[in-house]
Order: sequence, then structure tokens, then C-alpha cells
Amino acid sequence: MKLFIPRILITAFATAALTLTVQAQYQYKETTLYTFGGQKDVYQPVRNLLADQQGNFYGASTYGGGGCSGKGCGTVFELSPGSGGGWTETILYAFTGKDDGEYPIGNILMDANGNIFGTTGFGGTSGAGVAWELSPSATGWTQTVLYTFTGQADGGFPSGLTFDANGNLFGTATQGGANTWGAIFELFPGSSGWTESVLYSFTDGNDGGEPYGGVAIDANGRLYGAAEVGGSTTSCQQGCGTVYRLSPSSTGWRFSRLYAFQGPGGETPFGGLALDAAGNVYGTTRAGGHNYGVVFELSPTSSGGWKETLLHDFTNGTDGADPSNSVMFDSEGNLYGATDGTASNAPNTIFRLRPGTGGWVFSVIYTFPSANTGTAAQTPSVFDSAGNLYGVALTAGRAQGSVYELTPPSKGTTN
Repeated sequence: MKLFIPRILITAFATAALTLTVQAQYQYKETTLYTFGGQKDVYQPVRNLLADQQGNFYGASTYGGGGCSGKGCGTVFELSPGSGGGWTETILYAFTGKDDGEYPIGNILMDANGNIFGTTGFGGTSGAGVAWELSPSATGWTQTVLYTFTGQADGGFPSGLTFDANGNLFGTATQGGANTWGAIFELFPGSSGWTESVLYSFTDGNDGGEPYGGVAIDANGRLYGAAEVGGSTTSCQQGCGTVYRLSPSSTGWRFSRLYAFQGPGGETPFGGLALDAAGNVYGTTRAGGHNYGVVFELSPTSSGGWKETLLHDFTNGTDGADPSNSVMFDSEGNLYGATDGTASNAPNTIFRLRPGTGGWVFSVIYTFPSANTGTAAQTPSVFDSAGNLYGVALTAGRAQGSVYELTPPSKGTTN
């Protein structure tokens, strides 16, 4: 299948956004719902939480569960609320580091039947990771390996999955592929199991390389993602990274590079993207701008290209730095994200961008104390009807991770 990259609009410097920056006078209140114990327990939960209709939370951790030189090979866990308060933790599955995989590092998904899907970054028979399914039954949960990556042409070290409307799974492999710089793949079910198809292999050229953040899918079945490196070498030694789209057609999948970062407009996109109904694409870079990362919007233009707008340029101050996590929309169109700050010794913040008539309004809604729950807190991924936000933190002081709740201020006090 011949793939091509059409003409695109690349700006050497990002367009400045009409964005208001407001530090929240009344921040959200943080409550630690559960703290994990590490090693044989859950150790460093990753990426996202899921919630079911009964109010149970589900997540995965990179380590924990035992094995794998003491830290554990990783887990999938459930937290159930108690009738009298508190939460009960259940480890649904502990990876062994063998054929079943080790070290989950990507997001997890749940289908309508309550099955959980995810990937491990390593393990499997080739050591290059697996895609897995965890299915509930009356006697417990059963893990099934859907596909074992070889790290060769099929890709290796997968980092996340996305469903389409037909139940097929799409994801990215950060390495491997035909050119060793990563690949976009599809997994589709059949009568004899799941089959993998490589949709595109990166070259580390104009298209980019090392697509870590997975893909987002729009209503037309088009896939959007970001590659950490490549695209251009004028501002960054390995290229500052790209945003791409993969579109289905009658002759196969067509790859398009939507944007190549140039440093001032961001550098090294790492997390997953978010899409709105108007066809705009949102994400973060963990470097670039004023060196501490940006939140960006990409909008299609009438000429067929794409225009970048900076929604926020981090300063390594009270707003934080290094926003390496995915961004997520709530039902009201507010965009949320998190800063890591580890590399810059900056605070770990949860931020919100609220759309308005004068542009997007940026505010820090919570700053985690460095010695408390939120060291390396991830973007909230569960939003309830009362406006509360829920997410995971990789470490929590001396503990090995936690689940947090953020409660909004009283009405009339929000900015």
C-alpha cells in the first residue's frame, strides 16, 4: 500500500493565542481516596482511571504484584466504595513477566461487557510487550494475551489502545515497524483470535518517530496522534516532533503530517491528544515554548493546512512545567491536564483551560504538595455529575501511588 504525505502548513513560530492566564484564587480541594503499598501491592499506577456504573474504579500499575526483581511486574486493580465509607482494593491480575507481559505503561479501556483492555511495554515471548484483555466471570478474572509484539516489523513496546465503533483496537508501538522508529497498528478480532495489521511505519523523517501517546479517533474513523521526534531538524537535534493523522480510504490508510513542531511552538509531544467536534486537535509538549512545555491547539485552515495556537506556555513557576500527560475534555468543553515538573523541580499541578469569548482561560485548579499525595499526579480521567475529578498519582510521599479526588470550590468562588 502506497502512502503519501500531502502538502501541509508549517509555521516556523506558533501563533500566539488570545489566552487569559488566571491563577485560581480558590483551588479545588484534594482528598486521597486510597494509598497503595507498593511491591506486592499496586506500585506506581499509570495513565488513567476507569469507572463503572456502580462507582468502582479500575486502573493498572507499572510495577507491583510481586516478581520482576522485587518491584513487581505490574497489576490491574479495582477499588470498590464501602457502604460506611472507605475503599476496598482488589488486585484483579498480577503480571508474571513471562508470556503474559510485564510493566503496563499505557492507558486501559473497558468495553460494554466489562472487559478491560491494555498493553504492557515489555514481556511476552519476545520481550517487546503484549496487548491483553482481562475478562470477569463468577470465579474471578481471566487474562488473555491478544497479541505478542516481536519488536520487528510488527512494532514493539506498545503504549496504549483505542477502540473504534466496530470493536477494533488501534494503538502505537514506540519502536519497531519497518523502519525501527515505531508504528501504528490495528488489532481486529476473528473466529481464531485477534490479528495485528501495521497501518503505518515511521521513518524519523518528516513524518516523525517514536509515537508514544497512542491515538485518538474521530467520528469518521480517522486516527490522530503525536510522534516525539522527527519532523524537522532546524530547531531540535532529532526534530521537535509531529502531529499526524491516518485516514481510512478505499485503497488503505493514508498518512498525513498535520504539523511539525519548531521549538518555540513546542517540542517533544509525549501524551495523548484530545479532539473536539469542530475538528480541532489539542495536546501538550513537555518541552519547547519558554523551555518548559506548552498546551497547543491545531485547527484546519481553508487552504488545507493546519494552524497552531498556543493555549498556554509554561513558565516553571506556579503554573508548573513539563506537561507530559494527556489532555482530556469534560462534558462542558473544559480541557484538563497535568504537569510533571520532575525535570524542572517545579510543582506538580492540575490545570484547566476554559473556553470563553475572549479566548481560553488557563488556571491551576490544584497544586500538589511535593511531599504529599500528588508527586507525578496524572491528568484526571473520571468526571462525575457533581463536578468532582478523579485520577491517579504515581507516588505519594513515601507510599507508592494513590487515587485522588478533586472537589470544586463552592459556586460563586470559581474563576
